[in-house]
Amino acid sequence: MRPLVLLALALTACPGDDVTDGGGVGEGEGEGEGEGEGEGEGEGEGEGEGEGEGEAAPPCAVDDVTVPVLEPVAGELFLMHIGLGGFALGEATLGQLPDGTRFVIDVGNDSHSDDVVDAVDDVFGVRALDVAVLTHHHADHEDGMTDLLQDVDVGVVVHRGFTDVTAAANDNTVQALCDLRAGGQEMLELCVTMTGNCTASASLAPATSCPGLAETFGGGALRLIAANATTADGAGYATLVGPLEENDSNGENGRSVVVVLAHGAFRAVYAGDLTGGGSDTDPVEAFLVTQLGARLPAADVHHLSHHARDTSSQAAWLTATMPLDGRPRSAIAGISTAHVGSPHASVVDAVSAHLGGASLWVTRVAATGDGDGVVSADGGSIRVRTEDGGARYVVQAVGPDGRVIRSERVTSGLACTP
Repeated sequence: MRPLVLLALALTACPGDDVTDGGGVGEGEGEGEGEGEGEGEGEGEGEGEGEGEGEAAPPCAVDDVTVPVLEPVAGELFLMHIGLGGFALGEATLGQLPDGTRFVIDVGNDSHSDDVVDAVDDVFGVRALDVAVLTHHHADHEDGMTDLLQDVDVGVVVHRGFTDVTAAANDNTVQALCDLRAGGQEMLELCVTMTGNCTASASLAPATSCPGLAETFGGGALRLIAANATTADGAGYATLVGPLEENDSNGENGRSVVVVLAHGAFRAVYAGDLTGGGSDTDPVEAFLVTQLGARLPAADVHHLSHHARDTSSQAAWLTATMPLDGRPRSAIAGISTAHVGSPHASVVDAVSAHLGGASLWVTRVAATGDGDGVVSADGGSIRVRTEDGGARYVVQAVGPDGRVIRSERVTSGLACTP
């Protein structure tokens, strides 16, 4: 593995960053000079935890609760990590933003389209999605797109673009996406090349910029903060550190899109199969921590990249997204039967230290995976829904038979004092 050369490992905000991440709730520290309780209205120098006139935030809490199967409700953020069937690699997450925008992050393999369609039917009752975000050009995250579009209307398909497509990507996967674009499917290609060509060729040019990262959905509830190991202001791993892997599958993983979901005090972070340096992969996680600064928030719900395998979830990334600040942090992983060994024991151990009393949830524990202390849906779904405008959220494991296995209510980190 090449040595990681970084300017600094401090979590400093880049120019133009929203330092409070839109979630500050007044002044904090009892200073009482905040202008309100909402999205970043405080102006003082406190920790962002007070609520206006010096009123202390409530304590953080994690409680087992008994609630029906979670479904979307107006004004709240909803997520459903879909349990995908068969012995095939795949991951897909369905969701609804507070304004009603319906989306999916990744769509599984081409054998999983029925699973995703069934989830759309079950959750929404109408076969229409506003946004589909494809985190990277690997079959287990993207190949289901063509079949899905035969049954579900999708407004816009978001992906990093036809850039830096090397042998680490799947040619058939990229070609299918090219064909969809040629057929008129609306696409937001986050990064661009000089030519703009779209072919399944390993010679496609590197990205010249990633202007699509300025786009948001749901009034800013869904943000795209990195793609192709590059940030919106053009800070790229390839330029500042060195070339990413090209001939190994993890070279494609390292180019994954990073998504932030936000509602009130609630934050969730998804990063596809982003690599952190484990198992001799490129340490893109640590690079993005330094470059994103405050744009990469502490997450209430942290998606464990690469199906909770040890290529990802390295120390710098966990410290940034699941800080040891006394607040509860939930972790979720999408694991299919074919992800043998997931979740990896080293990842479970590392993440467990950052949970703060909350839990690690997986769609299943694959063969030889470490299920010690992990909440599994046994092939069913993991669901999340915010409450009280994002001040709290419920995480729930639902078995493939529709039975609720466990539900946990957690106070969002920006809304509580440890």
